[in-house]
Amino acid sequence: MQAPRTSSLSRLLAPGLCAVFFVWLVYWAPTGLESPFSPDDMMNLYGAWDLEFRGLIPAALSPWTRVYRPAGGLAYLTLFEIFGWNPYPFRLACYGLLAANAAMVFALVRRVSRSLPAALAAGLAAAYHVRLVGLYADTGRIYDVLAATFSLACLIVYFRPRGLLLSVVAMLLFILAIETKESAAAVPAFLVAFEILSRRRPPALAWALTAVAAVAVWAKTGPGSALHDHPAYTPELTWSRAVHNLSGYGSEWLYQPVYSLSESAVLCGLIVFAALAFVPRPAVRLGALWSLIALGPLVFIDGRDFGAVYFSYLGTCLLAGGLIGAFFELRPLRSPWLQAAAVVLLSLLLAKQHRIESGRAPAPALWARDWHQIDRFRGELLTLVPEMPPDAVVRFRSHRFPEDWMPLFILRLTYGSREIYVSLDRTVGAHNAPPDVDYLFEDVDGKLRLVR
Repeated sequence: MQAPRTSSLSRLLAPGLCAVFFVWLVYWAPTGLESPFSPDDMMNLYGAWDLEFRGLIPAALSPWTRVYRPAGGLAYLTLFEIFGWNPYPFRLACYGLLAANAAMVFALVRRVSRSLPAALAAGLAAAYHVRLVGLYADTGRIYDVLAATFSLACLIVYFRPRGLLLSVVAMLLFILAIETKESAAAVPAFLVAFEILSRRRPPALAWALTAVAAVAVWAKTGPGSALHDHPAYTPELTWSRAVHNLSGYGSEWLYQPVYSLSESAVLCGLIVFAALAFVPRPAVRLGALWSLIALGPLVFIDGRDFGAVYFSYLGTCLLAGGLIGAFFELRPLRSPWLQAAAVVLLSLLLAKQHRIESGRAPAPALWARDWHQIDRFRGELLTLVPEMPPDAVVRFRSHRFPEDWMPLFILRLTYGSREIYVSLDRTVGAHNAPPDVDYLFEDVDGKLRLVR
């Protein structure tokens, strides 16, 4: 598929479009910028900090590594090294990536459909969906967002006239995508399917991406990996599990109550998307294949919120852009003024739907209401112990978190030492603490107290 020549004006519009999509996102989800660090952030940030750049960089470029999502870890560690314990830059980065993804959806629709109004409509849809609240509230979802960023960049390079250099760039972007999250493995699958259904022989690059995906998926899910035998990632290959999950994701995509789609509605939806994959329009075909294949194993593992299928949702935005572009090719609608009016109307309809749904779905601030305990705990800790020796031995008689690893991660990140030892022992008191215990804390009614 040949790409239209990109003009200088189009290149100048790219930063402007990112700004437009960023403002659109912030308008609808402003409280997401105020979200504190979440428990997932503590796990992700501590894991990245513990590995350091020297461990993360080679892992992020190695599809055979078993390191857990090292490219996403690089994002965490880079932001932490620059800004420290400050969640606001992390939130800005997530929103910036979401806006950039919408701009790349615009660019991709523009490239494959050659319709500017259709591309604008697709970009606006990609920039915000009220049911993606998890992405707007939780920096821990940066893996989903950043994997989509690298994948979209890879797709844009793939559909350009390319030589060896651009093929290498596409491969590098794909490796970074799949080392951010395993969902990127869908990219070569739907590219190969797209080329075959378009009656073309898949290029060598598509097969090379497929080989890299196979190696990476085995490394990430095979024996010895973090995801192997993990209950949350163990698939249940049954039709009932698939229908249950597709009903959940499909109903949220359509702004309906969760799991409200019937089995027949799910089956009809699958048939429609499969049929659209045979429509001889590149944007429609690619969007349909992308939407279906990117769902992949997600339909067979434990159900998640709608943010888990963010990458598949971007495929539906491409599909919608392709259908709108085909609609605009009808003779009565070829007027640029009519097309501009149609895009404005679609934007107003989207805004109206967002306004309605904003009163039904939880806002990012509500989603993150319990996470402020992490910052409060850290603040109380620094008030009691402004500085801590790098090899301190710390015990907690009690703490406020459901996860026993949380105090350890917070202490080591706060004081910058990997040697601090933390244990939980409810039997230790001020007078019977072993002599090697430097600090003994207890957490009573949400208030940290230094016992000794």
